[in-house]
Amino acid sequence: LLADWTPSSRVLLNCSRQCLDGDTVILNRDGTACRIKDAPGAWQTGVQPVRRLTLYGGASITCTDNHPLFNGTRYVEADSVKVGDYLSVLAEWDCWAGIEQICGEVARGNNGQKMVPASFPVNENTSRLLGYMMTDGSNRPGQSIKFTNNRQEYLEEMAGIVEEEFGIVAKWYPKGKGFDLLFTTTKRRDDNALMDFMRVVRWDERFPTNVFAFSRRLAGEFLNRAFAGDGCIGLKKSCPDIFLSCKNLVHARYCQLLLRKLGVPATVKREWMVKCTKPFYRLCLASGVAPVEKFFAAVGLIFGKEDRCQRVLKYIRTCRQKQIDHYKISHEGADGEKFCLCRVVKIEAVGERLVWDIEIPDKGWFVAQGLQVHNSGKSAIA
Repeated sequence: LLADWTPSSRVLLNCSRQCLDGDTVILNRDGTACRIKDAPGAWQTGVQPVRRLTLYGGASITCTDNHPLFNGTRYVEADSVKVGDYLSVLAEWDCWAGIEQICGEVARGNNGQKMVPASFPVNENTSRLLGYMMTDGSNRPGQSIKFTNNRQEYLEEMAGIVEEEFGIVAKWYPKGKGFDLLFTTTKRRDDNALMDFMRVVRWDERFPTNVFAFSRRLAGEFLNRAFAGDGCIGLKKSCPDIFLSCKNLVHARYCQLLLRKLGVPATVKREWMVKCTKPFYRLCLASGVAPVEKFFAAVGLIFGKEDRCQRVLKYIRTCRQKQIDHYKISHEGADGEKFCLCRVVKIEAVGERLVWDIEIPDKGWFVAQGLQVHNSGKSAIA
Protein backbone atom coordinates (compact mmCIF):
# COMPACT_ATOMS: atom_id res chain seq x y z
CA LEU A 1 0.00 0.00 0.00
CA LEU A 2 2.76 2.43 0.91
CA ALA A 3 4.62 1.58 -2.31
CA ASP A 4 1.64 2.78 -4.33
CA TRP A 5 1.31 6.06 -2.41
CA THR A 6 1.80 9.31 -4.32
CA PRO A 7 1.63 12.91 -3.06
CA SER A 8 -1.71 13.30 -4.82
CA SER A 9 -3.12 10.27 -3.05
CA ARG A 10 -5.01 10.42 0.21
CA VAL A 11 -4.72 7.17 2.06
CA LEU A 12 -6.22 6.58 5.48
CA LEU A 13 -4.27 3.95 7.35
CA ASN A 14 -4.96 2.23 10.64
CA CYS A 15 -1.40 2.18 11.91
CA SER A 16 -0.38 0.40 15.06
CA ARG A 17 1.90 2.18 17.47
CA GLN A 18 3.19 -1.01 19.09
CA CYS A 19 3.77 -4.47 17.65
CA LEU A 20 5.03 -7.87 18.79
CA ASP A 21 6.20 -10.96 16.96
CA GLY A 22 3.15 -13.18 16.33
CA ASP A 23 4.64 -16.13 18.25
CA THR A 24 5.07 -14.09 21.43
CA VAL A 25 3.33 -15.92 24.30
CA ILE A 26 1.25 -13.59 26.44
CA LEU A 27 -0.59 -13.99 29.73
CA ASN A 28 -4.30 -13.24 29.93
CA ARG A 29 -5.84 -11.63 33.01
CA ASP A 30 -7.12 -15.01 34.24
CA GLY A 31 -3.62 -16.48 34.24
CA THR A 32 -3.99 -18.49 31.03
CA ALA A 33 -1.60 -18.13 28.09
CA CYS A 34 -1.63 -18.10 24.31
CA ARG A 35 0.33 -16.74 21.38
CA ILE A 36 -0.57 -13.13 20.68
CA LYS A 37 -1.69 -13.98 17.14
CA ASP A 38 -4.26 -16.42 18.61
CA ALA A 39 -5.54 -14.08 21.33
CA PRO A 40 -9.13 -12.80 21.07
CA GLY A 41 -9.13 -9.20 19.87
CA ALA A 42 -5.57 -9.26 18.49
CA TRP A 43 -4.98 -7.75 15.07
CA GLN A 44 -2.26 -8.20 12.48
CA THR A 45 -0.27 -5.14 11.46
CA GLY A 46 1.85 -6.54 8.65
CA VAL A 47 5.56 -7.22 8.25
CA GLN A 48 7.82 -4.80 10.13
CA PRO A 49 11.47 -4.61 11.28
CA VAL A 50 11.88 -5.94 14.81
CA ARG A 51 14.55 -6.22 17.50
CA ARG A 52 15.07 -8.79 20.22
CA LEU A 53 15.91 -7.70 23.76
CA THR A 54 17.33 -10.33 26.11
CA LEU A 55 17.51 -9.77 29.85
CA TYR A 56 19.44 -11.29 32.74
CA GLY A 57 17.58 -14.39 33.87
CA GLY A 58 16.43 -15.35 30.38
CA ALA A 59 13.41 -13.17 29.63
CA SER A 60 13.38 -11.83 26.07
CA ILE A 61 10.98 -10.11 23.72
CA THR A 62 10.86 -9.51 19.97
CA CYS A 63 9.11 -6.24 19.12
CA THR A 64 9.11 -3.18 16.90
CA ASP A 65 11.34 -0.24 17.82
CA ASN A 66 8.48 1.81 19.21
CA HIS A 67 6.90 -0.72 21.54
CA PRO A 68 6.78 0.71 25.10
CA LEU A 69 8.39 -1.42 27.81
CA PHE A 70 8.16 -0.69 31.55
CA ASN A 71 11.42 0.12 33.34
CA GLY A 72 10.03 0.29 36.87
CA THR A 73 9.06 3.96 36.79
CA ARG A 74 7.78 4.67 33.28
CA TYR A 75 7.32 3.20 29.81
CA VAL A 76 10.16 3.63 27.33
CA GLU A 77 10.24 2.73 23.66
CA ALA A 78 12.28 -0.32 22.74
CA ASP A 79 14.70 1.59 20.52
CA SER A 80 15.71 3.83 23.45
CA VAL A 81 16.66 0.87 25.66
CA LYS A 82 20.39 0.17 25.95
CA VAL A 83 22.40 -2.76 27.22
CA GLY A 84 22.69 -2.29 30.97
CA ASP A 85 19.24 -0.69 31.37
CA TYR A 86 16.67 -2.37 33.59
CA LEU A 87 13.18 -3.52 32.57
CA SER A 88 10.24 -4.94 34.48
CA VAL A 89 10.01 -8.75 34.33
CA LEU A 90 7.47 -11.13 35.85
CA ALA A 91 8.94 -12.67 39.00
CA GLU A 92 5.90 -14.74 39.99
CA TRP A 93 2.13 -14.79 39.60
CA ASP A 94 0.08 -16.97 41.91
CA CYS A 95 -2.98 -16.94 39.64
CA TRP A 96 -4.28 -20.45 39.03
CA ALA A 97 -7.88 -21.17 38.05
CA GLY A 98 -7.64 -24.70 39.44
CA ILE A 99 -10.00 -26.20 36.85
CA GLU A 100 -11.33 -29.64 37.76
CA GLN A 101 -12.43 -30.68 34.27
CA ILE A 102 -11.14 -30.31 30.72
CA CYS A 103 -14.19 -29.96 28.50
CA GLY A 104 -14.70 -29.97 24.76
CA GLU A 105 -16.22 -31.92 21.90
CA VAL A 106 -15.22 -35.19 20.24
CA ALA A 107 -16.17 -36.66 16.88
CA ARG A 108 -18.64 -39.51 16.58
CA GLY A 109 -20.22 -41.35 13.65
CA ASN A 110 -18.71 -43.14 10.66
CA ASN A 111 -17.17 -40.02 9.19
CA GLY A 112 -16.79 -38.08 12.41
CA GLN A 113 -19.56 -35.73 11.35
CA LYS A 114 -21.28 -35.63 14.73
CA MET A 115 -19.69 -33.72 17.58
CA VAL A 116 -20.67 -34.59 21.14
CA PRO A 117 -19.66 -32.98 24.47
CA ALA A 118 -16.91 -34.63 26.49
CA SER A 119 -15.19 -33.85 29.78
CA PHE A 120 -12.28 -35.39 31.65
CA PRO A 121 -10.97 -34.87 35.19
CA VAL A 122 -7.92 -32.77 35.97
CA ASN A 123 -6.07 -34.63 38.69
CA GLU A 124 -2.61 -35.83 39.61
CA ASN A 125 -2.75 -38.69 37.10
CA THR A 126 -3.87 -36.66 34.09
CA SER A 127 -1.40 -33.85 34.92
CA ARG A 128 1.47 -36.34 34.96
CA LEU A 129 0.19 -37.99 31.78
CA LEU A 130 0.29 -34.67 29.92
CA GLY A 131 3.87 -34.08 31.10
CA TYR A 132 4.90 -37.47 29.74
CA MET A 133 3.00 -37.03 26.48
CA MET A 134 4.45 -33.57 25.85
CA THR A 135 8.01 -34.91 25.98
CA ASP A 136 7.98 -38.58 24.93
CA GLY A 137 4.50 -39.14 23.56
CA SER A 138 3.06 -39.28 20.04
CA ASN A 139 -0.44 -38.05 19.33
CA ARG A 140 -0.65 -37.76 15.56
CA PRO A 141 -4.00 -37.70 13.74
CA GLY A 142 -4.92 -41.09 12.30
CA GLN A 143 -2.36 -42.96 14.43
CA SER A 144 -2.50 -44.77 17.75
CA ILE A 145 -1.38 -42.86 20.81
CA LYS A 146 2.13 -43.93 21.77
CA PHE A 147 4.63 -43.35 24.57
CA THR A 148 8.30 -44.25 24.13
CA ASN A 149 10.93 -44.46 26.86
CA ASN A 150 13.75 -46.65 28.15
CA ARG A 151 13.13 -46.12 31.87
CA GLN A 152 11.08 -48.92 33.41
CA GLU A 153 9.59 -46.72 36.17
CA TYR A 154 8.30 -44.19 33.62
CA LEU A 155 6.82 -46.87 31.39
CA GLU A 156 5.09 -48.57 34.31
CA GLU A 157 3.70 -45.33 35.70
CA MET A 158 2.39 -44.25 32.30
CA ALA A 159 0.78 -47.63 31.67
CA GLY A 160 -0.79 -47.56 35.13
CA ILE A 161 -2.21 -44.06 34.71
CA VAL A 162 -3.83 -44.87 31.37
CA GLU A 163 -5.36 -48.08 32.70
CA GLU A 164 -6.66 -46.40 35.86
CA GLU A 165 -8.06 -43.27 34.21
CA PHE A 166 -9.17 -44.58 30.80
CA GLY A 167 -9.48 -48.36 31.18
CA ILE A 168 -6.94 -49.11 28.43
CA VAL A 169 -4.24 -51.75 28.88
CA ALA A 170 -0.99 -50.73 27.16
CA LYS A 171 0.60 -52.95 24.54
CA TRP A 172 4.37 -53.18 25.05
CA TYR A 173 6.65 -53.35 22.01
CA PRO A 174 10.47 -53.44 22.35
CA LYS A 175 12.26 -50.49 20.74
CA GLY A 176 16.02 -50.18 21.06
CA LYS A 177 16.87 -50.22 24.75
CA GLY A 178 13.32 -49.31 25.75
CA PHE A 179 9.71 -49.85 24.77
CA ASP A 180 6.86 -48.33 22.81
CA LEU A 181 3.60 -48.31 24.73
CA LEU A 182 0.62 -48.34 22.35
CA PHE A 183 -2.77 -47.44 23.77
CA THR A 184 -5.20 -49.08 21.37
CA THR A 185 -8.63 -50.59 21.84
CA THR A 186 -10.60 -51.72 18.76
CA LYS A 187 -10.95 -50.37 15.24
CA ARG A 188 -13.84 -48.21 16.40
CA ARG A 189 -12.87 -44.56 16.80
CA ASP A 190 -15.32 -43.84 19.60
CA ASP A 191 -14.25 -46.41 22.20
CA ASN A 192 -10.81 -44.97 23.04
CA ALA A 193 -11.25 -42.56 25.93
CA LEU A 194 -7.57 -41.63 25.96
CA MET A 195 -7.77 -40.53 22.33
CA ASP A 196 -10.83 -38.44 23.16
CA PHE A 197 -8.96 -36.86 26.08
CA MET A 198 -6.00 -35.97 23.91
CA ARG A 199 -8.30 -34.39 21.32
CA VAL A 200 -10.09 -32.27 23.94
CA VAL A 201 -6.82 -30.89 25.34
CA ARG A 202 -5.77 -27.65 23.60
CA TRP A 203 -2.33 -28.26 22.10
CA ASP A 204 -0.13 -25.55 20.63
CA GLU A 205 3.14 -26.79 19.14
CA ARG A 206 3.04 -29.87 21.41
CA PHE A 207 2.32 -27.84 24.55
CA PRO A 208 -1.01 -28.42 26.38
CA THR A 209 -2.06 -24.84 27.10
CA ASN A 210 -4.80 -25.98 29.53
CA VAL A 211 -2.02 -26.42 32.10
CA PHE A 212 -1.97 -22.66 32.74
CA ALA A 213 -5.46 -23.08 34.23
CA PHE A 214 -4.53 -26.00 36.50
CA SER A 215 -3.91 -25.52 40.19
CA ARG A 216 -0.37 -24.55 41.18
CA ARG A 217 0.26 -28.03 42.57
CA LEU A 218 -0.91 -29.84 39.44
CA ALA A 219 1.06 -27.51 37.17
CA GLY A 220 4.06 -28.61 39.23
CA GLU A 221 3.15 -32.30 38.71
CA PHE A 222 2.96 -31.69 34.96
CA LEU A 223 6.42 -30.10 34.89
CA ASN A 224 7.85 -32.82 37.14
CA ARG A 225 7.02 -35.53 34.60
CA ALA A 226 8.10 -33.32 31.69
CA PHE A 227 11.56 -32.97 33.29
CA ALA A 228 11.52 -36.71 34.02
CA GLY A 229 10.94 -37.48 30.36
CA ASP A 230 13.13 -34.92 28.60
CA GLY A 231 14.97 -33.02 31.30
CA CYS A 232 18.46 -33.07 32.79
CA ILE A 233 19.30 -32.62 36.47
CA GLY A 234 22.95 -32.48 37.45
CA LEU A 235 26.10 -30.52 38.23
CA LYS A 236 28.37 -29.18 35.52
CA LYS A 237 31.69 -27.66 36.52
CA SER A 238 30.40 -27.51 40.09
CA CYS A 239 27.30 -25.54 39.04
CA PRO A 240 23.68 -26.75 38.81
CA ASP A 241 22.83 -27.88 35.29
CA ILE A 242 19.06 -28.14 34.96
CA PHE A 243 17.35 -27.96 31.59
CA LEU A 244 14.41 -29.24 29.54
CA SER A 245 14.76 -30.20 25.87
CA CYS A 246 11.95 -28.61 23.85
CA LYS A 247 10.62 -29.47 20.40
CA ASN A 248 10.58 -25.92 19.01
CA LEU A 249 10.74 -22.28 20.04
CA VAL A 250 7.02 -21.85 20.78
CA HIS A 251 7.06 -24.99 22.91
CA ALA A 252 10.04 -23.62 24.85
CA ARG A 253 8.36 -20.23 25.33
CA TYR A 254 5.27 -21.80 26.89
CA CYS A 255 7.39 -23.85 29.29
CA GLN A 256 9.46 -20.77 30.13
CA LEU A 257 6.39 -18.68 30.94
CA LEU A 258 4.82 -21.46 33.02
CA LEU A 259 7.99 -21.61 35.10
CA ARG A 260 7.94 -17.82 35.48
CA LYS A 261 4.40 -18.00 36.87
CA LEU A 262 5.80 -20.39 39.45
CA GLY A 263 8.62 -17.95 40.25
CA VAL A 264 11.38 -19.76 38.37
CA PRO A 265 13.46 -17.81 35.78
CA ALA A 266 14.82 -19.75 32.83
CA THR A 267 16.60 -19.10 29.52
CA VAL A 268 15.72 -20.49 26.09
CA LYS A 269 18.83 -21.58 24.17
CA ARG A 270 18.89 -22.60 20.51
CA GLU A 271 21.24 -25.48 19.75
CA TRP A 272 22.15 -27.89 16.96
CA MET A 273 22.82 -31.60 17.28
CA VAL A 274 25.39 -33.33 15.09
CA LYS A 275 23.89 -34.52 11.77
CA CYS A 276 20.61 -32.67 12.44
CA THR A 277 18.96 -30.44 9.85
CA LYS A 278 16.85 -28.51 12.36
CA PRO A 279 17.72 -26.80 15.64
CA PHE A 280 16.29 -27.79 18.98
CA TYR A 281 15.81 -25.66 22.07
CA ARG A 282 16.89 -26.06 25.65
CA LEU A 283 15.09 -24.34 28.50
CA CYS A 284 17.85 -23.82 31.07
CA LEU A 285 17.23 -22.72 34.65
CA ALA A 286 18.83 -19.40 35.51
CA SER A 287 21.99 -19.59 37.58
CA GLY A 288 21.96 -18.92 41.29
CA VAL A 289 20.60 -20.41 44.48
CA ALA A 290 17.14 -18.80 44.37
CA PRO A 291 16.02 -20.19 40.96
CA VAL A 292 17.08 -23.73 41.89
CA GLU A 293 15.38 -23.62 45.29
CA LYS A 294 12.19 -22.20 43.79
CA PHE A 295 12.22 -24.84 41.04
CA PHE A 296 12.31 -27.76 43.46
CA ALA A 297 9.80 -26.05 45.79
CA ALA A 298 7.33 -25.74 42.89
CA VAL A 299 8.02 -28.96 40.99
CA GLY A 300 9.39 -31.29 43.67
CA LEU A 301 12.18 -33.81 43.29
CA ILE A 302 12.02 -35.10 39.72
CA PHE A 303 10.55 -38.60 39.59
CA GLY A 304 13.24 -41.17 38.80
CA LYS A 305 16.00 -38.57 39.30
CA GLU A 306 15.64 -37.97 43.03
CA ASP A 307 19.30 -38.73 43.83
CA ARG A 308 20.51 -36.17 41.28
CA CYS A 309 18.10 -33.58 42.70
CA GLN A 310 19.41 -34.19 46.21
CA ARG A 311 22.99 -33.70 45.03
CA VAL A 312 22.10 -30.38 43.43
CA LEU A 313 20.28 -29.20 46.57
CA LYS A 314 23.20 -30.26 48.75
CA TYR A 315 25.57 -28.24 46.57
CA ILE A 316 23.56 -25.01 46.55
CA ARG A 317 23.24 -25.08 50.34
CA THR A 318 27.02 -24.70 50.52
CA CYS A 319 27.03 -21.51 48.43
CA ARG A 320 23.91 -19.78 49.80
CA GLN A 321 25.87 -16.95 51.49
CA LYS A 322 27.80 -16.19 48.30
CA GLN A 323 24.72 -15.38 46.24
CA ILE A 324 22.97 -12.07 45.55
CA ASP A 325 19.21 -12.02 44.99
CA HIS A 326 18.83 -10.69 41.44
CA TYR A 327 15.06 -11.24 41.45
CA LYS A 328 13.97 -9.09 44.38
CA ILE A 329 10.34 -7.97 44.04
CA SER A 330 10.14 -4.40 42.75
CA HIS A 331 6.38 -3.84 42.40
CA GLU A 332 3.05 -5.61 41.94
CA GLY A 333 0.51 -5.51 39.12
CA ALA A 334 -3.23 -4.90 39.14
CA ASP A 335 -4.00 -8.63 39.09
CA GLY A 336 -1.47 -9.63 41.73
CA GLU A 337 1.50 -10.12 39.43
CA LYS A 338 4.87 -9.67 41.13
CA PHE A 339 7.64 -8.03 39.12
CA CYS A 340 11.38 -7.59 39.48
CA LEU A 341 13.81 -5.43 37.54
CA CYS A 342 16.30 -7.26 35.31
CA ARG A 343 19.22 -5.88 33.34
CA VAL A 344 19.25 -5.93 29.53
CA VAL A 345 22.23 -8.01 28.41
CA LYS A 346 21.75 -8.19 24.65
CA ILE A 347 19.93 -6.29 21.87
CA GLU A 348 19.74 -7.67 18.33
CA ALA A 349 18.13 -6.58 15.08
CA VAL A 350 16.44 -9.76 13.81
CA GLY A 351 15.09 -8.64 10.47
CA GLU A 352 11.42 -8.37 9.55
CA ARG A 353 8.57 -10.35 11.08
CA LEU A 354 4.82 -10.55 10.77
CA VAL A 355 3.71 -8.63 13.85
CA TRP A 356 0.53 -8.35 15.90
CA ASP A 357 -1.09 -6.04 18.43
CA ILE A 358 -3.56 -6.50 21.25
CA GLU A 359 -5.23 -4.25 23.78
CA ILE A 360 -6.14 -5.55 27.25
CA PRO A 361 -9.31 -3.69 28.33
CA ASP A 362 -9.32 -1.73 31.59
CA LYS A 363 -5.70 -2.46 32.45
CA GLY A 364 -3.29 -0.53 30.23
CA TRP A 365 -0.60 -3.20 30.02
CA PHE A 366 0.01 -6.94 29.86
CA VAL A 367 2.75 -9.57 30.24
CA ALA A 368 4.41 -10.65 26.99
CA GLN A 369 7.05 -13.36 27.15
CA GLY A 370 7.64 -12.40 30.77
CA LEU A 371 8.06 -8.63 30.25
CA GLN A 372 5.64 -5.92 31.33
CA VAL A 373 4.62 -4.08 28.15
CA HIS A 374 2.14 -1.32 27.39
CA ASN A 375 -1.23 -1.90 25.74
CA SER A 376 -1.18 -1.68 21.98
CA GLY A 377 -3.26 0.87 20.14
CA LYS A 378 -4.23 2.25 16.76
CA SER A 379 -3.98 5.72 15.31
CA ALA A 380 -5.18 7.16 12.04
CA ILE A 381 -2.73 8.72 9.62
CA ALA A 382 -4.05 10.65 6.66
